[in-house]
Amino acid sequence: MEDLAAGWRAAHDASYAALAAAAERGARAAFAGGAVHATANPAVPDSPWVNAVTWADPAALVAALPDAAAFYARAGVRVWTVWVPPGSPRAVRRALREAGHAISSTPEVMAAPLDALALRGGPGSPALDLAPEGDWAGVVACNDAAYELAPALSFAHQFRRAGATALRPWVARAGGRPAAAVVTLRHGAHCWVGFVASVRAVRRTGMTSALLAHALADARAAGATATSLEASPDGRPVYERLGYRALGPLEMWERRAAAAV
Repeated sequence: MEDLAAGWRAAHDASYAALAAAAERGARAAFAGGAVHATANPAVPDSPWVNAVTWADPAALVAALPDAAAFYARAGVRVWTVWVPPGSPRAVRRALREAGHAISSTPEVMAAPLDALALRGGPGSPALDLAPEGDWAGVVACNDAAYELAPALSFAHQFRRAGATALRPWVARAGGRPAAAVVTLRHGAHCWVGFVASVRAVRRTGMTSALLAHALADARAAGATATSLEASPDGRPVYERLGYRALGPLEMWERRAAAAV
């Protein structure tokens, strides 16, 4: 389990490096000798999901919080997050509270060896109408619909240059329209999964699970040996049925400027 947790942590940070490159106005800063990374997209200054800090060393994070705050202020970002992984020391949470952060969400970190997952479609699995490769518009449509995002927070701002990154979109269609989406990122032998979303009409039909299984099977065929993701409460049972194991809650510590909308 420790290897899976370390693989997730490295891949999670790599996903933010890729997101900085993919964003409409992406920026990334390193502090404390590279132990702390802050990623920003000023095109969506009120999105805590894409404006976020990842870190490898607790003491380095605590020391870097003023620098991170200054980085986001210069970028015009009003809402940003520090991710706190499972098992982090209490001193990190105390420092975040003192700096004005508060927990807003606690998705579950989940991971598994790819060989342990049930990636073959069963009798009830739907046939997939896959969109052509590189369908970032489909990823945007599914995620914006799933999270009911206003135009100012649309993921269209986040994936403007995604085609030039290691991020890979997977989209399944229903009636010719984007219906379910998954994004994968290979980091060494680890396959990180994010931006899993579906439109209301296909929820609980098995389409999203089938799409994820298809994407993971492709990653395994290309040499990946492990996978990880961050699950919402609704998504956790879906991933457990595939064979993912829970590693603990990932705390989302937001800081909001007074002018945030």
